[in-house]
Amino acid sequence: MRFVVFFALLLATSLASAAPPSLICCGMDEVFIIPATPGKLGESDKLWSWTAASSPEIPQSQHAQFRTTDECKPYDKWILITSSSGGVALVERDTKRAIYVASARNAHSACLLPEKRIAVASSFGGDELLIFSYSDPASTTPIARTKLVGAHGTWWDVDGGKLYALGSEELLLVSLKTSAATDKTALPTLEIVVEKTWQLPEGDGHDVSPTAGGKSLLITSASKIHTLDLKSQTFAPFELFPEAKKVKSIDQHRESKRFVLQQADLTSNNWWSNSLQLLDPLEKIELPDERLYKARWDQPLAVP
Repeated sequence: MRFVVFFALLLATSLASAAPPSLICCGMDEVFIIPATPGKLGESDKLWSWTAASSPEIPQSQHAQFRTTDECKPYDKWILITSSSGGVALVERDTKRAIYVASARNAHSACLLPEKRIAVASSFGGDELLIFSYSDPASTTPIARTKLVGAHGTWWDVDGGKLYALGSEELLLVSLKTSAATDKTALPTLEIVVEKTWQLPEGDGHDVSPTAGGKSLLITSASKIHTLDLKSQTFAPFELFPEAKKVKSIDQHRESKRFVLQQADLTSNNWWSNSLQLLDPLEKIELPDERLYKARWDQPLAVP
């Protein structure tokens, strides 16, 4: 009997490990998860789905702020969502409860920071890097901000303890400095300190994400993808996908090392497409009924 139980557990573990990895997708009002299976997928293939209406914590008056979602980063048991319509939400995956909701003009990306903070890229019309505190759900006003024209991407480097923020023409390396309040009744102040600025090799900076080993950043722009080596601090072309016009997002799986990217439709002026591309080897995932903007591997990050 013990052998049978052991074999059943071994088989279940083997089947689980053989299951394909999954992808978190966003673009319109729905954020959803699909298996990373090449071919044509439909509504029945979705493993998980969320809209603002799924979270009672988001009042109906704010649902429209999530009609064009553009970021979907997984952290532990949460998914961090932003929308160019002006919404930011930290959503509990199992319950779909929004544990934090804020507004940021043309929000295009976000990442979690230490001390229960969120960095948000407020793109054209906002042109700022914003910091929010999610320790108090009622605290929806930024606690720090700095100018960043066309802010589009954010990434917290856990090893370096620094924040990378991508704009349309430049990449910022940022540290956060907390200063004690001079008035005993006031709260400490948070200062955004820009330590370094890189001019991008090409304009229209769009997405920033780490390579699997965390030693380089992947940066998309108008027609190319570049890598930034964090040690040498130099840019280099991304050779696997030289024809990279209108690539809105790129993400590398930490275990398989495969890349997923979303490239807007090149035959029109649309910002979206209804397909994703997997690299190394090149394969396509088609979702005919969707308007996709970004895709992230469903490989949750540790909360800083």
